[in-house]
Amino acid sequence: MGDTFNITNLQAGNAVVGGSNNEISGAGRVEVHGDLDALRPLLHNLLAAIESHRQSVSAETRHDAVQALAELDQDSPEPGRIRRWIDNIVAGSGNVAAVADAAAKVSEAMTQIAT
Repeated sequence: MGDTFNITNLQAGNAVVGGSNNEISGAGRVEVHGDLDALRPLLHNLLAAIESHRQSVSAETRHDAVQALAELDQDSPEPGRIRRWIDNIVAGSGNVAAVADAAAKVSEAMTQIAT
């Protein structure tokens, strides 16, 4: 008995799908888009928290949030890039609890996304 995976988009240069014992082998990149949609409201909440505390949050932190949201809007968003920006935001949120909390929620959601 195997697991069922629901893949929205598979891009592969060289891939053999359904080999022996239903293995997937070869070189390629799996992109998961369905789960990324759940990040959109969380990123909007994060950006709102950053805007509400603009004097206490660095311009770089705001820029990272805008970049993460822009990446999510791409045709083929890269979860790794979004994750790096969120990690930067978590590190740069300082003592602003609302921003740290919103960033932590996005970070937690990111752990649920296979990359």
